[in-house]
Amino acid sequence: MDFGHSTDLIYVRAFDDGSVYVNDIKGNLYGSNVNLIETSITDNNVVVHPNPTKDFINISISPAIRDYEISMYDLQGEKVLSTKENRINIENIKAGVYFIVVTTGNQTYHTKVVKQ
Repeated sequence: MDFGHSTDLIYVRAFDDGSVYVNDIKGNLYGSNVNLIETSITDNNVVVHPNPTKDFINISISPAIRDYEISMYDLQGEKVLSTKENRINIENIKAGVYFIVVTTGNQTYHTKVVKQ
């Protein structure tokens, strides 16, 4: 899923079957019927662990990727945090399902994380 250069991403709808719809404030549809389980981070460029987790998320990023931003969204599409740190403390975030999005210069990696 390519979010292009949109800074208006505000709306993520996720359903029990794994389908996700991503829209910006203008109504532009960036993805529909996207199954994040199938499109989660599976290559060696970005690895998110542990999952599920209670306190910390570790994000291992290939040394070939030098400039990136890590964002975390709740199921309503609200950005919970944004960082460039590879170890993220989520102890104070309530339990639930979240989306981790790693944005590089020309690629976006995304996966689902469960906070216990």
